[in-house]
Amino acid sequence: MKRTIFNSLLTVLIVLASTPAYAGGEPGGGNAPAIPPSSTNAPASSSATVSADEAVNILIVYFSMTGNTEKMATGVQEGVERVAGATVTLKKVDEVTNDDLAAADGIVLGSPTYWGTIATPMKNFLDITGFWGGKVGGAFSTGALETGGKESVVVSLLLALMMKGVIVVGPVYDFGNFQAGSLGASAMTGPPDEGVSDSELEEARKLGERVATITQQLKRGSP
Repeated sequence: MKRTIFNSLLTVLIVLASTPAYAGGEPGGGNAPAIPPSSTNAPASSSATVSADEAVNILIVYFSMTGNTEKMATGVQEGVERVAGATVTLKKVDEVTNDDLAAADGIVLGSPTYWGTIATPMKNFLDITGFWGGKVGGAFSTGALETGGKESVVVSLLLALMMKGVIVVGPVYDFGNFQAGSLGASAMTGPPDEGVSDSELEEARKLGERVATITQQLKRGSP
């Protein structure tokens, strides 16, 4: 009888020892319960997560013969890219399609000054395109001379945007360094300091950043 009881107990122990841990535990990990996933171990939602209201597309359209206006356009692009949720499309004026215009939430135009006014390719683009109502816009220009018409080009571009139903933004200020582009961004590219300076490029970045930010605010319906 004792041997029978002993054999029965031995059989039970062997069965228990060979049985895997219960569901949810690691095989061979004993009978300790598995730790349920917790909120601290789960991937946290990033503060940089972009909502649908913050996803905006900014189209930069420019004409450039010497490369100076193109450099300013890349500065505007870099400024847009500073804003979380904003995407940017950079195109020469002769490459822009109707689909590009339709997809844009904001449009920034750039042109050099030719005899104090907008370059012909940009003017033709404005003449043949239609209404852009509801979008946000801004403008920038370049010119060789200090008073060669850069501001009048920006004003002309902004006026065209307004006539097309676009909400234009400004000013572009950096009070800390007392740099300002009150109507838009601009660069003097002639002597004695030829090309686009670092401060002028930063002015372009601030324009892109501001257009993207205002576009998001209007899309959200709140500042």
